[in-house]
Amino acid sequence: MVPLTAVIIAKNEADRITACLQSLSGWVQDIVVVLNDCTDRTRAIAESFHARIVEHAWEGYAQQRNIGTQYANTQWIFRIDADEVVSPELRTAIEAFFANSNHTRYSACYCYRINRFLGQWLKMNDHQLILFDKNHAHWEGVVHERLCFSGPAQTLFGPLFHYTERDVAHTLQKNIHYAQLKATELAQRYSQKRLAFNLLTYPWHAFIKSYFQQRCYRNGIAGFYVASLSAIYVFFKYLFAIELKHNHD
Repeated sequence: MVPLTAVIIAKNEADRITACLQSLSGWVQDIVVVLNDCTDRTRAIAESFHARIVEHAWEGYAQQRNIGTQYANTQWIFRIDADEVVSPELRTAIEAFFANSNHTRYSACYCYRINRFLGQWLKMNDHQLILFDKNHAHWEGVVHERLCFSGPAQTLFGPLFHYTERDVAHTLQKNIHYAQLKATELAQRYSQKRLAFNLLTYPWHAFIKSYFQQRCYRNGIAGFYVASLSAIYVFFKYLFAIELKHNHD
């Protein structure tokens, strides 16, 4: 067993969490699943894999992850979501990392994530932080939370598979929900004029970054779709922020 605790936050993920847990079973020392307001079989499925369940009222993505970290029995944490699956190559890389006595000099590890949209695996740059030493890190942020850590990080070779999309409608709803969560923070940070400027310019930047810098153009229609989703998210988070600012004023 690798001295590692996998921490998963989940709500109504019964249709996807089995594959995630199967990819962790038999080699990860500990699994903690932080649940909130589940109405499906997510808990029963997690318990069938001997995961430890933590019921915690929703406080935001970062706080749910911090709660899971507090319940971990190991120093190192594997941040993984219910819609992600560890590839055999990534498992081998993680096992090799912990087998090397030099791993103690690192505070975190990254890997490459492969995302599935419109029924195909996308070729794009998606560098994700997956492992960290809980003594030197904590999560922050309302949505698209970030891990704040001190010390060097290592890159592990082997993909993390991300089954991010149930269908197009689900993805659009999720992006709009994320935009609403982020809007409160933006409304507090920026003036009405600055929000309007960002609304007109930043969606274009988001599309260009995704389509060209992350090389989504290599994926045909699916790549154009993903770049458009990035722009839609940015557009709506500033639009919601303008609405909040207007209502407050």
